[in-house]
Amino acid sequence: MQNTLRYSYIFSLTIFVTFVTVFFAATPRVEAAAFSFRTSTAVVHQGQEVHVDILLDPEGETINTVSVTGTLPEHLVFGGFDDSASIVSFFVDDPKVTSSGNQFTFSGIIPGGFSGLIDPFAPSVRKPGTLMRLIFTGKTPGVGRSDLVGVEAYLNDGEGMRAKVVTGSLNLLVDGLLDWLPIADIPDTTPPLPFTPVVTRDFLLFQNDYVLIFNTKDKESGINHYQVKEGSGVWTRAVSPYVLTDQTLSEDVWVKAVDRAGNERIEVVRARARTPANMRTVGVIVGVAILLAFIIMLIRRHRQSGR
Repeated sequence: MQNTLRYSYIFSLTIFVTFVTVFFAATPRVEAAAFSFRTSTAVVHQGQEVHVDILLDPEGETINTVSVTGTLPEHLVFGGFDDSASIVSFFVDDPKVTSSGNQFTFSGIIPGGFSGLIDPFAPSVRKPGTLMRLIFTGKTPGVGRSDLVGVEAYLNDGEGMRAKVVTGSLNLLVDGLLDWLPIADIPDTTPPLPFTPVVTRDFLLFQNDYVLIFNTKDKESGINHYQVKEGSGVWTRAVSPYVLTDQTLSEDVWVKAVDRAGNERIEVVRARARTPANMRTVGVIVGVAILLAFIIMLIRRHRQSGR
């Protein structure tokens, strides 16, 4: 009897989720940048991991800046972010869970703008791009709903005009079943992808100080954090853009990207200038070399005159 009631409950929830999904899919499209969710399944077992992608469809526009805030669904445990496939190149606000614990947020820049992914089989068709992947695990039976409650997008039009946006919702059914087989974890031994840190400055930002901009991807486990070291200093955890302590650019700067498995990739930006101390050191070395050459010349002349 209990099993019958449980499966009746699961069946009813499945019908509800299917109805909601069809209803939203049938909603007329509005000509505006569309933010939506995508997942490979609408039903999750307890303890099963599921990935949810947040997509951007520019709908004919070219978007270069996005800001997203969404709610975390009940009945699921949030497991983290994965930006390895993100179309966002630079995160102004790194993905994080808000202090309330029931929302997530991030914002970033897409240099040159994003107008959609080109379908190689239909070049005139543009597909949505992935902004962020959310990782969840089924916890308790029920329907977990997530909404995008704060979304902004700006056009790549040279003026930063705000784009019209429409948003979708996510409904995931967590059933009461536990008969799933966990997928064996494949260890991530590959470091993050190579990248090129850039030193730049803008009179409108950071009081025109030099800043270091960096970003890379990790296809396996995703980027965990970055560290920066200036000259002979110590490694410091950092986010991009990073205001350089040495504004003379007289020291090499190293950037370390660390993925969630602990693999590292280190890149370096070479010094652009030399400090007076360095120049004095070079002058001393040159002076000593000239003095040694002069002494050797005198010794040779003395030997030649004594023969």
